[in-house]
Order: sequence, then structure tokens, then C-alpha cells
Amino acid sequence: MKKSFAAFAVGLSLVALSACSEQAKEETSEAAGAVAGDVKDAAATTGEAVGEAAETGAAKVEGAAEQMGAKIDDAAAAAGEKAEEITTSAGTKLDAATGAAKSATGEVLQKAGAAADKAGETLKQ
Repeated sequence: MKKSFAAFAVGLSLVALSACSEQAKEETSEAAGAVAGDVKDAAATTGEAVGEAAETGAAKVEGAAEQMGAKIDDAAAAAGEKAEEITTSAGTKLDAATGAAKSATGEVLQKAGAAADKAGETLKQ
């Protein structure tokens, strides 16, 4: 009797284990499917985030380049204005110096002429 009960218990255990194993297989398969789905979703989300970050970065670089270009244009315009001021100032000073040189030359010539006239009168006497 003990042997038959033991055989019955072992048989019942095998049936229960086999049913449990099938259920465990199904649950494991479902869990694996869920994990695979989560990984797929995470990869897609990561890909989207990387794409958005790249677009944002590119937009910021483009904006910075435009600002830098505008600043370069402003600096070039300011340098051009300053160069024009310097050129105008130099021209004015050159004109004044030329006028002063002409005036001084005229005075020297007048004095030289007066001295020549005086020397000529002295020679006549």
C-alpha cells in the first residue's frame, strides 16, 4: 500500500509539475515579450530624444553663427566709419599744413625779394 501511495503521489506530483512547468513557460514567454517590447519602446524613445537633441544643438549653432556674423558686420562697419574719420582728419591736417607751408614760403620769398631789392639799391650807389 505504501508503494502504491508513493507511486500515486509521485504521479500526481509529475502531473502538477508538468502543468506548473507549462504555466511557468507561458509566464516566462509573456515576461520575455513584455521586456522585449519595453526595450523596443526605450530604444525608440532614446532615438527620438537623440534626434531632438541634435536638432536643438544644430539650431543653437546656427543661431550663434548668425549672431557672430552680425557682430562681425557691426565691427566692420564701425572700423570703416573710424577709418573714414581718420582719413578726413588727416586730409584736413594735410590741407592746413600745405596752407601754412605756402604762406611761409610766400613770406620767405617776399623777404628775399625785399633783401634783393635792398642789395640792388646798395649796388647802384
